[in-house]
Amino acid sequence: MNLFIQGHYIITYSLMYMISRYDRYGNPFTQIVETGRTIFINKSPIEVLAYSLRCIGCTLDGAIESSKWMLKMEKMVPIVANPFQEVVLFPTRSLTHEDSIWFNPYHIRRTSNIKGKTLIILSNLSSLYIPTRISSFNTKIQSVEQLKKMTTEVANGTFTMVLESEKRKEVKKTNTKQKD
Repeated sequence: MNLFIQGHYIITYSLMYMISRYDRYGNPFTQIVETGRTIFINKSPIEVLAYSLRCIGCTLDGAIESSKWMLKMEKMVPIVANPFQEVVLFPTRSLTHEDSIWFNPYHIRRTSNIKGKTLIILSNLSSLYIPTRISSFNTKIQSVEQLKKMTTEVANGTFTMVLESEKRKEVKKTNTKQKD
């Protein structure tokens, strides 16, 4: 396994997961595990996401807001990390929690329950054991798939979303009364 230390990183499809670490002085850095290498970045995972999104013309705040709006979720939303390569990541904990691991579900081959925790088998046949219930973890994977499908269909012009349906009903009722 090759190790690289870098000052920045752009998220691509090869990212399997990233996790926050601390050096011996207490400074945060991110361990990024790709299919064939491990990279260390001298930023937190959320800073890696923000930098990567900015480099492709997006913002982290915009990506979070879009995910919350499209999925109607408030917490632990998946993030479209690279719309050009359709990379969507999800955190195991809150977006800013220092113990959160960010996964790319494209590389998750299998999940198993072991004593109330989750064993994750990745595409390169490595594995991780995390202190999260398998049902919670698999629900997060489903949220990613839903967001990925919605954003892909919107980009291709095949998805229709009804917004503020309650207001539309009120307008129809008002228009009907005026005609009488």
